[in-house]
Amino acid sequence: HRLSALAFRRMHTIEADYLVVGAGAMGMAFVDTLVSETDARVVLVDRNHQPGGHWTMAYPFVRLHQPSAFYGVNSLRLGGDSIDRIGWNQGLYELATAAEVCAYYDHVLRRQLLASGRVTYFPMSEYRGQEGGEGHFTTLAGVDYTVAAARRIVDATYMRVTVPAMRPPPYPVAPGVTCVPPNDLTKLGAHERYVIVGAGKTGIDT
Repeated sequence: HRLSALAFRRMHTIEADYLVVGAGAMGMAFVDTLVSETDARVVLVDRNHQPGGHWTMAYPFVRLHQPSAFYGVNSLRLGGDSIDRIGWNQGLYELATAAEVCAYYDHVLRRQLLASGRVTYFPMSEYRGQEGGEGHFTTLAGVDYTVAAARRIVDATYMRVTVPAMRPPPYPVAPGVTCVPPNDLTKLGAHERYVIVGAGKTGIDT
């Protein structure tokens, strides 16, 4: 049984220069630089269904807190570097929405990275760790892969970015209290009072 398992694993071994774990902002920027400035072969593994990291789970009314042109990867500008003519950001450089950021990363992946022929992308896959210079991950279909990385295994998830929709509240909630992440705010009925927990960008947006 053990021999057959080992043989199965060898059938799913990929050789590459880099294994990059995470297709969020950092992972995408790193792979974009590799593709643009080297001839490296890259395997990109991510647990989400599309690139973008926490942006794929962001609340629908979020926008960047900096001009779109300052965000994203080097090879392709996000947005049109334009000035907003209407709304609360009128007169200032455009701020991309969550949907625009996700669409941008999907475009970068398909038109820049995969089109190079040197990037292999595995979405909806769980990274299992590394051993002896090899990285291991499992796809949603339950298929195990080993990546023999000639140069480096790069963990682009090391900052462990989370948004409220990705976790339960880190405090007890009294019975009868409606407590939701910003993602669900647009689905609620009207209330007389709202209490916003947190005064960072998420709290201000909410």
